[in-house]
Amino acid sequence: MTMCEELKYIDYDGALEVYRKTVAASGGGLQGVKDEGGIRKVLDFVQNDLFYSTFVEKLIYLVFGLCTGHYFEDSPKWKQPLHMVVLYTK
Repeated sequence: MTMCEELKYIDYDGALEVYRKTVAASGGGLQGVKDEGGIRKVLDFVQNDLFYSTFVEKLIYLVFGLCTGHYFEDSPKWKQPLHMVVLYTK
């Protein structure tokens, strides 16, 4: 079993929970999702070991994909992906 097969991946509901907690902890802001399909695409595609075979590659894709996709309503979009990385690495 490779390291990537042992990883616990965050799902869509988990990502939304991180997002809600992040917005609340930052003092509030816009709640909501602009593009559910985009979030799901990133969360699904990160699990593809053919494209992202190492842990670091997966983290880079997860952060980059969620930061550049502008899928969440909250304006400081970099916070949600970084919090997801923390969950992803536990």
